[in-house]
Amino acid sequence: MQFIFIPYGTMPIIVAVPPGRSDSKQRFCPSRGLADDPFAKQKEMDDANFGAERIKDEAILVARILLVVLFVVFGWGKLTNYSGTVGYMAQLNLPTPSVTALVVIAVEVFVALAIAFGAWTRPLVLLLALYTLGTALIGHHFWTMEGAARNGNAINFYKNISIIGGLLLLYVTGAGRYSVDSRLGRATTYQVSPRLP
Repeated sequence: MQFIFIPYGTMPIIVAVPPGRSDSKQRFCPSRGLADDPFAKQKEMDDANFGAERIKDEAILVARILLVVLFVVFGWGKLTNYSGTVGYMAQLNLPTPSVTALVVIAVEVFVALAIAFGAWTRPLVLLLALYTLGTALIGHHFWTMEGAARNGNAINFYKNISIIGGLLLLYVTGAGRYSVDSRLGRATTYQVSPRLP
């Protein structure tokens, strides 16, 4: 009889291994005793999620950038045509159009760029999600329109809803390794951990 030391969660366990059984590819499971290699289970999970765990940080970086491209492009247009932006805010009957235009530009350019770089990602994606919902309700209220305007605004409304979904996923995953948050020790990326039987 051979005894092996196995770390199990936060509690080390000493297990008696019957003769003829190798401990190199076994682990201890309280309900089943010795079981298969945990690395085999991890490989099975990697196969099940199509290798996403291996490229998750790169995918999160690309997702951050793609999620904010729309905001930066149109926010830059608003910044470089500030008087036109103020006029548009007045046309929407928003209070103090000049101040509202500054808020819109700040969110669409500076908040979006901060998310692209992965700085203060979680609070800023929530802010951007709320902003996106607000713009959907204020700027794309298709239910009050008719004809082509209704159709075009319905498309933009639901695009905003889809963007909110992506922002909420980014809130859950965090900024990933390639981010300012990670450099400053603020990033914790969501990980799928295998459930051991």
